[in-house]
Parts: sequence; C-alpha cells; structure tokens
Amino acid sequence: MRTLYLFLDDLRCDDNPGLASALAEGPVLPLYIRDLEADDRPHGAAAWYLHQALQALGDNLRRRDLTLHLRQGDTLATLRELIVDNHIDALFCARGYNPTARSRQQAIAALCKELGIAFRRFAGTLLYEPDSIENKSGEYFKVFTPFYKHCRQHSVRNPCTLPKEHAGVIRPKTAGLKLRDFNLLPHQPNWAKAFRDYWFTGERAVHTHLHSLMRDVVPAYAQQRDQLAASGTSFLSPLLRFGVLSPAQVWHEVSAQCAPDDAEPFLRQLVWREFQYHLLYHRQDLLTANFKSNFDAFPWREDKHALRRWQQGQTGYPVVDAAMRQLWHSGWMHNRARMIVASFLCKHLLLHWKHGADWFMDTLVDADLANNTLGWQWTAGSGADAAPYFRIFNPVTQAERFDPQGEYIHRWVPELRQLKPPHLFAPWDAPAEALSNAGIQLGEHYPHPLVDHRAARQRALDAYDDIKGASPQ
Repeated sequence: MRTLYLFLDDLRCDDNPGLASALAEGPVLPLYIRDLEADDRPHGAAAWYLHQALQALGDNLRRRDLTLHLRQGDTLATLRELIVDNHIDALFCARGYNPTARSRQQAIAALCKELGIAFRRFAGTLLYEPDSIENKSGEYFKVFTPFYKHCRQHSVRNPCTLPKEHAGVIRPKTAGLKLRDFNLLPHQPNWAKAFRDYWFTGERAVHTHLHSLMRDVVPAYAQQRDQLAASGTSFLSPLLRFGVLSPAQVWHEVSAQCAPDDAEPFLRQLVWREFQYHLLYHRQDLLTANFKSNFDAFPWREDKHALRRWQQGQTGYPVVDAAMRQLWHSGWMHNRARMIVASFLCKHLLLHWKHGADWFMDTLVDADLANNTLGWQWTAGSGADAAPYFRIFNPVTQAERFDPQGEYIHRWVPELRQLKPPHLFAPWDAPAEALSNAGIQLGEHYPHPLVDHRAARQRALDAYDDIKGASPQ
C-alpha cells in the first residue's frame, strides 16, 4: 500500500505511531504542508522554531533513507494533487485537537472518501485522548485535581519505534520546496539572532537533554521550578509543542529513571498540559470566549500605551520587565514569570487577557493554542479551575520570594545591575543614596512604575465586584 504521511505537530521519527504504521504498510511519501491560510499555523518566534524542527526532521528521515517533501499552499488542494499524481492508497496523520485542526481533518477525511483512499488518524500528541476521559457523570472534567487523579489511574501507552526495514520512499512527480522557501526565519531585523543560544532540535541533542533532566532537574523539580534564576525547569515546552519529543517518551523516561516522589511533581505538570487540551477539545469556543461567562461583563480597559510598556518590559516593576525582556531575547519565559506578567497585565492594568495571549502567540517559541489561551484565562480568573480573582500577585513580593538575590532581574534588566536587594525589587522606594550609588535616576535610566500596586489592586477588586452578581458558567 502506498501511503502519504502528513506531518503536523509530530515532527519526529521516534515514537511516531502513524509514521511507523505507514512504513509497515509499504512505501511512504513523508509530507509537510505550510498552509498560509490556516488559523493555527505557527508565526513569529514559533515559526523560527518550526524551521529548526523541520530541518531536524529532514535530517532524521534521511538517516532512515526517507525524504521529507515540503509544500506550501492550500492543504486540501495540495493533498488532492499528490494523491492523484502519485497513486496514493492511504493518507495517515496524527490526530489534531484544536478547533482548526479538527475541522481540517474532517475536510481531509471527506477528500479521502471522495478519492476512494483510506484515511487514518493516530494518537501520539497527548498522553490521554480527550474523548476517553470522563467524570462519573459522563462529562468532561472542569477541575484539574480530579482530572489528574482520574488520569493517574490509567496507563500511558509505551513509545513505539520505526521498522528497521521499510519498502522505501515515494518520490513525487512534482518537485517540492526547499525549507528556506517557507521564509520562516526573520532577516531585517533578525530579532531571533540569540535564539540559537537557547534552543535545539537535533535528535541526538534532544535525547541528551532528556537524559540530563533525569539527573539535574527532576530530583529537585518541586523545590527549584519556581526559582526564576535557577535551571529548575525542563525547557521541554517547544519540543512538546511541535512534537519533536512526545509526552509519552518523557513520561516513561521520568517514570523509569527517577524516584516516585521526585517524579510525581514533574509528571503532574505533563498532565496539566493535557488538561488544557482536554478543555479546548470540549469547549472549542474558548480561544475567544471566557470559560466563566460572568467575565463577559468585566470592565476591561483599553490602553495602548500601557500595553506597549508591558510588551517592551518598561513597566517600572523590575521582575515584570525582566520577564518580558527574557521573552523577547530568548523566545521563552519562565513559568512563574508567565504568571507574574499575566497577572500584572490583567489585574494591575485591567487589560484583556486576549492582548496577552496574542503577544505570547507571536513571541513564544512554544506558542501553543490550548496551553497559551487557557493559561491566560486561568491567570485572568476567567478560566476553568482558576485561582480566585482576588489573588493578585504583588510583583515586589514575587521577586523577593522567587529571585531573592536579584540574579534574574540583574541578567535581564542590566540598567539595574548596580542596585542590590531589597531596593532592587522596588526602586521607587529606594533611598536616594542607594539610587545614586547605582547610577540610577528614575525616569531617565529606568522608568517610574506604570501603576501603584495598592491602587491598581483595589481598582481590580472593585472591577471584580461589578461582575460578582453574574453567575459563572
């Protein structure tokens, strides 16, 4: 059987059930389509990472005597052409879960039926299929802890390997594109020039990194993951976003190599990722709609100046500014920092969570529709299982707790490097002598605070009081 394998968010050879099944059936045409009209296509920093992931995938396939065919254009038109011209018998791909992916795969199924070929979708992007997880009432879970407990009662599938021998590659009659033809890399200006210092996609580098996590990160994960200056997080998010690594690979590696008490906090975060996919799968409107409908009446402000100051890391709150500059420089932000800056945007500035979600989708290498959107809703208070709205992060105390030596702030806000804790966390309260000794004049070298914390907090609580009478969904 001649099979076209369509790569989506599964840009890997190891533990790729669909690709393994296709190779077991006969010759395969490995294909990636860059559809410029697709709502879920990666852009910005994620497009940069996509370039690296596709390059690594092409290398991995060549080592297995396979060739990745690249095309750009309408997905259905491209598939129709390749299926007809190359006498394809079946089309395989990984299962998609976001609204755009599900709609696209319904259309692909209809096309395959019209052309009289088989169409199969394979699990592999998630640990658990969303339509297989139900509560006792037969409904989807809306609270994380019972979702987590339910999932932990079910096993995670074992990773698979590709066949050692296969029937070869189908060479299309029409030539494909070169990766550079996708124009995924920025040029003028090259705002991603520093990204290569942080990110990798090669098969060997990925597995070396995964093994190092078992030794250096997972044993201390519960204690270190919130410390902003520590290397206590996994840096796996872009690998999982693009399927360079599967969650099942991570799950079994951690479970096998680490003590159960060490592994559990780490595995819990993998299931949290699942929870966001689970929610979006069952509530496809959540990309734009509030999970809690009472937030539809929330009095969000419009303030382009404040939004720009936040985006540029010029709020006058050092930990917020450090995080936003880390994002711009590296295409990534520490998870604790993501919560701090999101709380600041939504609660200190009263700007809609959609503004933050849009900015993150453009600037994160791990930009993921489910985790990004629902993470923002969680912090804003409008999401499922969200913390109470009145829990408003104080950027000063967050810095004191999670960057006590000021290493994180000093790295990303260099104009404050001569200012030491505790004055570093709230420069506006620092004695004039401390500012002078550090060579800082507020308003010239570093901005005054965009808002006063106490006043902003009270304004947010007053705004929340306006909607408390409405019933959340």
